[in-house]
Amino acid sequence: RFCSQLPLNLASTIVEIPEVFSAAECNAIIAAADAHGASVGWGSGRHGKALQTDDIQLRDIAGVNSAAIYRKVQNVLEQIGQLDGVNLVPLDTYVVRYSAERGETAGGYLKLHTDLGTHTFSIMLNDLDSYTGGGVYFPLLSPERPGATDTSESS
Repeated sequence: RFCSQLPLNLASTIVEIPEVFSAAECNAIIAAADAHGASVGWGSGRHGKALQTDDIQLRDIAGVNSAAIYRKVQNVLEQIGQLDGVNLVPLDTYVVRYSAERGETAGGYLKLHTDLGTHTFSIMLNDLDSYTGGGVYFPLLSPERPGATDTSESS
């Protein structure tokens, strides 16, 4: 699934586009990221201590055709950009690993925060039926965040 949020205001729009990648493509990306993480390691310092994630920049993952992935994502961004008349380009492209067992740090989840860009995109690679929680949360749409205990916003 692919979600986009326009600037945070009452006119924000969320777009959901199912099946940007096939299940086989998602599984291949996950397997390649896991193999890369096992041999080279997962990064965790990209957002500093406040928003730690286990992540790997897409272009660094061996065995993944990042150019083909960028093309697919760019096609989706063009569709979304037509909604608000902007040209969107994927810049900050990472595969991020989350684990509920690890809690708040080291890839467990991100505290509530506001992204720096005007648009936020998230592509869920795992089948949505394979886990609970997770995903992108928009406070304006729902005051309740399922399974979360920390609702304080951080920067």
